[in-house]
Order: sequence, then C-alpha cells, then structure tokens
Amino acid sequence: MSSSFFRGSTTPKLIHAALVILLLSISLALASCGSISLSQQQAIQSQASFEQLLKQAKLNGMPSSALQPVLLQQQQLSTAHPPLTLFNTQPTDDYYHNLATRYTQLRLQLQSITTIFTQRTQSQARHDLQALQILLAQQRTLGLPVQNFSQQLQHSQQAFLTSYYTHRFCPGQ
Repeated sequence: MSSSFFRGSTTPKLIHAALVILLLSISLALASCGSISLSQQQAIQSQASFEQLLKQAKLNGMPSSALQPVLLQQQQLSTAHPPLTLFNTQPTDDYYHNLATRYTQLRLQLQSITTIFTQRTQSQARHDLQALQILLAQQRTLGLPVQNFSQQLQHSQQAFLTSYYTHRFCPGQ
C-alpha cells in the first residue's frame, strides 16, 4: 500500500477534473459580479432619490432632530450587505428588492416629516407675525413711535407670503 497504489490510478485525473470545475465555477461567479440586476438598479435609484430629498431637506433648513428617525434607518441600511451566492441569485435579488422598498419607504417618511415640519413652522411664523401685528397696534394706540417696526412687519409678512406660495405651488424652489 505504498506509492504503487497511486500509480496508474485515476486520482490525478480526478484532481485535475476537480480543479477545472473549481476554476470554471470561480470564473462564472466573477463574471456575474460585474453585471447589475434590475433589482440592484432599482435599489440604486431608490437610494439616490431618497438621498436627493434628504439633501434638499437639509438645504432647506430641516433640523437634524427632525431628520433623526430617517437618518438612523438610513445608517442601518448602509451597513447591510447582500448575501454571497454563487449559483442562485434569488437571495441577492431579494436583498436588492427589499433595499429598494426600504429606501422608497424612507423617502415617503421623509416627505411626511418635511410636510409636517413645514406646516408647523409656517403656522408658528403666521402666529408670531399676527402677535407682532397686534402688539404694534397696541403700542401705536399708546402713541409710541412704531412706524419702523410696522414697516419691518409688512416686509416680513410679504416675505412670508412669498415663501409660503413659492413652497406650496412651486415645490423644490
């Protein structure tokens, strides 16, 4: 049972065949790595749409505290990775489909947060302008010189109306 057992046997042929199969498997796996599936494209588009809306919200002055729920979820999504599969792409497709769905949900949640925040801020601004208008009227009846403040109030009210209608009827500006 020494080395004479391996002479003439098919063991080297089996090793050679196994290596060929292994190399073919690796090359197939590597070839599929370069292609982007439809579900992966959708996930990329959904993520880009969410990130664009998030960028716009930040540029418009949304405070981080209001964005915190979506930022935490975005962080969780960014740390996840697709499963490694060689022959069955279904788990990877499912992963990207779920990722696209989650980013779409995040975008909708961000839109809702933005709308609510904007409405609250507009309501508070409207209330503050009305309170200032009442205060100036009271001060004027007492004979105090409030003309400069009244002019500033008119400018502020006009800026508020311009901002309100621009936001309401021309979103994204």
